[in-house]
Amino acid sequence: MGWHGSAMTAGQAVGAPLAGFAIDHAGWGWGFVSVSLVGLALAVVGGTGEQVWRARARRPVPVTTA
Repeated sequence: MGWHGSAMTAGQAVGAPLAGFAIDHAGWGWGFVSVSLVGLALAVVGGTGEQVWRARARRPVPVTTA
């Protein structure tokens, strides 16, 4: 729950100013679009990073003999 709460707090702290900026410069619809695109990008990066981490965790460790 700690990571979830931190992610929600960070999203609110970043999302509101980003949406406000988009609304001021491009219209109300772009407020939703801009925040959605950032969320999608973070989901893709997070999912890709998790796959890379799991692939490295499954890699066998070479055995060396002395």
